Amino acid sequence: MDGNDAVAVYEAAGEAIGRARDGGGPTLLECKTYRYVGHHEGDPGTDYRTKEEFESWKRRDPLKVFQQQVAASGRVAPEELRKVEAETEEWLQDAVEFARTSPEPIANTVLDHVWPE
Repeated sequence: MDGNDAVAVYEAAGEAIGRARDGGGPTLLECKTYRYVGHHEGDPGTDYRTKEEFESWKRRDPLKVFQQQVAASGRVAPEELRKVEAETEEWLQDAVEFARTSPEPIANTVLDHVWPE
């Protein structure tokens, strides 16, 4: 399945959830997508890819494709999409600022909430 197609993934997941709730057991959804960046911060991770390959996948960016699908359907006005994007960006910036201004964690609490007591 095209993991970059949010609508297709949503529909397939809905079918799988319904089947499981009806006693049909689990479903494995293989959603193929593309990693634009390296495996970790600082890993360029793209040296082995051609520029053409990278650009081809960028044109299929899941968020952009979803926005185009929703806009084309007429169900959501473009200004509503911009509003959601702005609200999301504000939420992210608030989260980043919270992380930056929070005190460093105390070293001996590293395993708190990780292992069963």
